[in-house]
Amino acid sequence: MTERIIIENIFEKIQNNEILSQKFVKNETIEEMYNFCIEIQDGYSIEEFTDFITEMCEYASFDDISENQLSNVTGGKTLFSDKTNKFVSTILTSMALSSPLAAINKDSLNKKTDSISTYSENISSINPGSVLSGYEFYKNLKQN
Repeated sequence: MTERIIIENIFEKIQNNEILSQKFVKNETIEEMYNFCIEIQDGYSIEEFTDFITEMCEYASFDDISENQLSNVTGGKTLFSDKTNKFVSTILTSMALSSPLAAINKDSLNKKTDSISTYSENISSINPGSVLSGYEFYKNLKQN
């Protein structure tokens, strides 16, 4: 099982368990989120976990885009399914929006190191609730 699949399985467990969800959203740093998730299941690196969290935050920003914004981007004609249109429109719209992840130093995230704190310092503020909503958005896209 790949690290990515392990992490996705953990987030599936968190989403399906109200107690785990409530505990997860109390974490304030990437290090705390990692430590919380590693207690559920290990087998992945802090680098892979950080990449996953970063991606889910990006999906959360897509999910926050309103239907009005999407209809303005897609125009009047539907060429694809509603899900595909929403995904493409979201990507295009997000290019115009400022990223909430501007504080992430991608070069630092790609360096291999055993220090959790090195990675957690590169993310100024991660909202665990956004991570969970981003995962929900990602999961819905993946299913369609």
